[in-house]
Amino acid sequence: MIGLIYLINAITAFWALAIISSALSAMPPEYRSYNPFGGILLLAWVFALLSFFTGIISMIAGILFASSAPKKILTEPSAISEPRAKELYDKLQGVFISAHGETGRLRLEGAIEEYIKKGFTREAAILKVAQDEGYA
Repeated sequence: MIGLIYLINAITAFWALAIISSALSAMPPEYRSYNPFGGILLLAWVFALLSFFTGIISMIAGILFASSAPKKILTEPSAISEPRAKELYDKLQGVFISAHGETGRLRLEGAIEEYIKKGFTREAAILKVAQDEGYA
């Protein structure tokens, strides 16, 4: 998402450079040096150029840092077996259904998915939800 913002920044700066350059080239040379508007256009051109390069450099840096970031999977130190996870899941499912009715199963899956998004395996996520609910 941030890369998209940097790309939009670079494209916007590029178009600003094109517009300012066309405005500067339309002015006669002697008019550029004495008119304050010409100086403002030159400063705007420099700002747009720096903004363009900043956007490009930010995109490259984001790609490099994102590709080199270590991918870690969070798990509990104590490995949980699949039958134990199934047993905990069944117990949690009963608790969630009795507490929330028909939406209990969806709420349980949502709680498990939150931990999976954080990098936990499904079994470890079930264990964390069970710990949160006081059943593990």
